[in-house]
Amino acid sequence: DTMVTESGKAENLWAMANPGFGKELSDKANQPLRIGDIFDTFSRHVDSMSDYRAYAAPIADLLRWYNWKPYGEQGIKTMLTQKFGVTGREYIPNLIRDLNRQSKAGYTPGIAEGFTKNAKAAAVGANVRVVIQQPTAIARAAVMMNLKYIAQGVAMTPKRMKECGNLAKQYCPIAKWKSMGYYETHMGKGLRDLMFGGQGLLNKASDIGMKPAGWADEATWAALWNACEKETRDLHPELKGEALYEATGKRLGEIIDYTQVVDTPFHRSQLMRSKNTAVQMATAFMSEPTKTYNMLQASIARWAENRRDPVARAQVGRTLLVFVATGVLNAAAQSVIDAMRDDDDEEKLLEKYQQAFGGNVLDNLNAVALLPYASDIISIMQGYEPSRMDMQMVQKVVDLGKELKKTVFDGEESKWSGHKWTRQVLSVVSYATGVPLENLYRDATSLYNTVTMQFGGKPMSNQHDTATASVAYGNMYDALMDGNQKKWSRIEGTIKGWEEPKSNSDIDSGIGKLLAEDDERIARAWESKSAGKASEVSRIRKEIVTDLAKSGVLGTERLGEIVDKAINTYGSKVTPREEKPVDTENALNVKMYTTKDAANAVRGIADGTTSLADAKAIMSELVADSEAKDPQKSVQNSVLGEVKKDYLEAAKSGNTRKASSLGNAMKELFGTTQTDMDKWVTDSYADDLRTAVDANNVGNAKNIMAKLRARGLDDYDIQDRLSKYRQQYIDAAKSGNSAKANQIKRTLMALGLKYNSGEPMYKDSTFEGWLK
Repeated sequence: DTMVTESGKAENLWAMANPGFGKELSDKANQPLRIGDIFDTFSRHVDSMSDYRAYAAPIADLLRWYNWKPYGEQGIKTMLTQKFGVTGREYIPNLIRDLNRQSKAGYTPGIAEGFTKNAKAAAVGANVRVVIQQPTAIARAAVMMNLKYIAQGVAMTPKRMKECGNLAKQYCPIAKWKSMGYYETHMGKGLRDLMFGGQGLLNKASDIGMKPAGWADEATWAALWNACEKETRDLHPELKGEALYEATGKRLGEIIDYTQVVDTPFHRSQLMRSKNTAVQMATAFMSEPTKTYNMLQASIARWAENRRDPVARAQVGRTLLVFVATGVLNAAAQSVIDAMRDDDDEEKLLEKYQQAFGGNVLDNLNAVALLPYASDIISIMQGYEPSRMDMQMVQKVVDLGKELKKTVFDGEESKWSGHKWTRQVLSVVSYATGVPLENLYRDATSLYNTVTMQFGGKPMSNQHDTATASVAYGNMYDALMDGNQKKWSRIEGTIKGWEEPKSNSDIDSGIGKLLAEDDERIARAWESKSAGKASEVSRIRKEIVTDLAKSGVLGTERLGEIVDKAINTYGSKVTPREEKPVDTENALNVKMYTTKDAANAVRGIADGTTSLADAKAIMSELVADSEAKDPQKSVQNSVLGEVKKDYLEAAKSGNTRKASSLGNAMKELFGTTQTDMDKWVTDSYADDLRTAVDANNVGNAKNIMAKLRARGLDDYDIQDRLSKYRQQYIDAAKSGNSAKANQIKRTLMALGLKYNSGEPMYKDSTFEGWLK
């Protein structure tokens, strides 16, 4: 666990290094040593160097130390291999090569790197979501500093912020380095740009786009300086002036190294220092996640190596708390912009924020997503498609070209709105040049949409008014609600002129569907309709039609049709499939009431849930909608056909109370007589008798005959209702189907029907006579 040799020559081991670098490492000779210790010590030592000679010397000493091997003992390379494996051993030479810019760049063309840089600039520059997240990085400093100092550091005036920023750049070299533009990978500047600024209009425009993120970073680091200064004053009250600032700068450097993102070979992970284009793209936006992961990994590793160490255990808990707090704080900031970019006009801004916040918290607290490649796999599992950053500009150009070809050369109508065209063109320009024009446009339109929706307006759409039928209906519905006759007429004229034109019925159906979703009164109308309360339905319908007619776009007759379709649409959605009547399967193409509705109204009269007036209103509307030659008779017969089933079931089962109630309802509504209803029952029993004879069920047939006799029928009447069997017997006998003929003969003779004289009605001579 240590770099101390068994022979106890640790002091000689470290003495090989120079006095500065070697002394600091030799102080740790009796402690567990990690790769990170060497890295931290070396980077701090180099940060204090002011010229190349002083910089080059410790690199040479680091290499000499790495190659050192005392006689008869294990060398540094061997010990590193035993401790960390081959990969861990190679960390030191890799670091030295990266510091000396000796890493192999590979044979990838520079165009890929240029495209990647432009794509990242287009994604990050002038991106409000990126800017608003920058200050939350200060929360990570809580891993190394008491929260009270961070709170004091944040609480400062603009004047104090500017002062702290200047002090940080003067006394903390890494803060100065970041202020020159090295705050993110692939975004660094060359020496010429540092001396003279961006060359060319595009580079200058790209620099301007990156300034908001830089300002947010500078404000964060100014707050960190303020916190470090207050901490230093408390811990070292004896320090004043220059000494205080130098101590504060050193402390700030320590916190930045461990908790903040900056672009140097010391602050990039080994993977992020790779010159491989594919690796660079995979790690392009992983600076913050990598920093967070390393904080977690380092604290957990130190505790795992010595679990009895209370300091290590406490540090793990502190780091985990900071990880959670940073994730939540970051989500709170991200969700502000996410809510503004959400153009769903059905939800309130607070609802959008809450949804975005929940999702962002889960994403931010997913530790696996902090790792390059693993985060891409998670994105794929969530349904996103991976894309090469260097090819995003090409993809955008191709997509735009396809749409242009379709509209200009193929003569097809584009579904894109002017807003979508503008954004797509700006996106191509942004990814081609690195100037973040799309981000500026997107966030400006997001702000416009947010304000507009708060006042009941509609957001800017990516599709034009008649991109699809559903989009057209949606815009026509808006025009109806807003009283915009010109917009309604323009869209209506367009969709009626399509290759497959839309009719008024199609349009009314589409509007009715939207009305069913938007107006809660439609639900109340359906509930009233289901309860047979036609007068209430009529009142609600009239109220809705009156409100819609105020816009002046449509007349009351057509609006009535739309409302009827809306009520049926709502009912179709809430009615279970097995209960849906056959004639309302297509709810948008039927009238308000159906035969089943009228039958239910009759049942409602019987059980007291529907008034006679409501039932008559339903019947009247059915008659008005009917296209039969005799609407009154046709509708009445259809409704009676439905109710008759209930009446017969009650009468034949002995439920006289229900039969009487239904009978009275039919008398009131249709003028049906008791004689009519008695005939229904008799005819029904006669049907049952014939069914029993067909089945050769003599016992059941005799039971039914007894019921018919109880209703006043004699054997002559019963025989009359069996007259169809004469022809059936003749047809069977003449066709040679003796089996069927004999069955009919046996069954009829077994019934035992007799004339008044007592002679059987069915005997051999009867059937012989039929044949003659």
